[in-house]
Amino acid sequence: MSDSIRDKVVRGAFWNAAERSCISLLLFISNIVLARLLSPDDFGYVGVLTVIISVSDVIVDCGLSTALIQKTQTSQIDYSTIFFWDSALSIFFYILFFLGSSFISSFFEQESLSPLMKVLGLTLIFNSLTIVQRTYLTKFMKFKKLARINATSTLIGAVLGVICAFVGFGVWSLIIKLLSRAVVCCALFWITSEWIPRLKCSMYSLRSLFRFSGFVFLTTLSENLYTNIISVVIGKNFSSTILGYFTQARKLEDVPRQTIASVVNNVTFSAFSSLQNNMNKLEKGVKDSFRLISYISFSLTIFLIVVAKPIIVLLFSEKWMGAIPYFQIICLYGLLMSIIELNMSVMKAVGDSKLLFYTGISSRMIGITLIIIGVVGGGMRGMLFCFVSSQIVSFIIVSYYVGAIINFGFWIHVKEMMPNLIVSIIAGFLSFLVLFLLHTGDMILLIVQFSIYFITLFTISSLLNLKSFALLLSVSRKYILYEKR
Repeated sequence: MSDSIRDKVVRGAFWNAAERSCISLLLFISNIVLARLLSPDDFGYVGVLTVIISVSDVIVDCGLSTALIQKTQTSQIDYSTIFFWDSALSIFFYILFFLGSSFISSFFEQESLSPLMKVLGLTLIFNSLTIVQRTYLTKFMKFKKLARINATSTLIGAVLGVICAFVGFGVWSLIIKLLSRAVVCCALFWITSEWIPRLKCSMYSLRSLFRFSGFVFLTTLSENLYTNIISVVIGKNFSSTILGYFTQARKLEDVPRQTIASVVNNVTFSAFSSLQNNMNKLEKGVKDSFRLISYISFSLTIFLIVVAKPIIVLLFSEKWMGAIPYFQIICLYGLLMSIIELNMSVMKAVGDSKLLFYTGISSRMIGITLIIIGVVGGGMRGMLFCFVSSQIVSFIIVSYYVGAIINFGFWIHVKEMMPNLIVSIIAGFLSFLVLFLLHTGDMILLIVQFSIYFITLFTISSLLNLKSFALLLSVSRKYILYEKR
């Protein structure tokens, strides 16, 4: 990577990581409070609805925001056309949700879902009104402004949700938290926006963007459906309590994974897009990003698996102990997610949306097949373990096809990431032994395990002179220098 691109990536990664860390911390704290005030059933009800909204958000965007970022020359008409398209589509879907809320309640055999759906569905409209503004800031790597807007809206939503839970609003506290966050975020984007829509639309612009976004949209949609299909299956075939355990476990695992994934998606995609015509620099940038991301991802994930029990009991109380095995399995699923996201960014950056689509569809079809096998043969845990297995399949397929773009195929992936994984497993094993040797409270247990894990991890990494660890130290120093400026 050239110095200018590296500087942009470091600056962008710093603010993107700061944003995700801040948002994750706010959601994390509010989630702890809400988990102690509300029941697993409450989280199960809302978990079903957020899946529906999440899939609808993908459909409304249609991959057009990605197309705007990837396109080297964009016009005012391009932005305005996408804005009105997104707005109209979101209103259409909300009407469908409003009219079909009774059917959704009947499908999941939960009558209380209907009024919740009618209110939560409004977030779809507010989210659509911010897509273009968010895309504009992402394209020009203005992550500092994005961080401020997202952090502020998250804080206000979290505070309102907690207040409502304290005064006895029950499951509606979660709805208010999500809706208020969307409303405030929309307001802040429009108040501070550097771009406003004009009454200009172009079918030519829409068609030209769809040439790229069509395959990106289908890929993103299949990924979203695949990721959320488990929540739908659990909501239909198991109790709302089990879905609540699963939803809470997933939220906890999302904290580190989504922070890393956000940096991968937003920062590396923007940076790689600028290098799409220089394959040598692109290859070097991808390899450096891979080393850094795999080290961080493996380290955090293995640690969370080891300390699952004390973390969940301390944060959510003993009534949530049923979520422990689900949390550990979901962590295994997330182990390779950031690496897969990085490879997807490479495909999007070079504009190969067809390859992106075929890769995503093939891996997810295999994944859905494995999940069905798991449900039929092994119940809840069997399904989750098949979910994890499908992620390994996705990694193999995606890394193979990235090898067709740059000199970074499957076996090079394995060679680069194995030292990071082995070091993390060794540190995790030594930390896990504490469970059998130390019989004490959960807080002390967590502190001891944390100390042993990271001291072991960093010591071995330093002694072996791991490239990933050296790169982490180098990037950390850059963050400190930029923060001082």
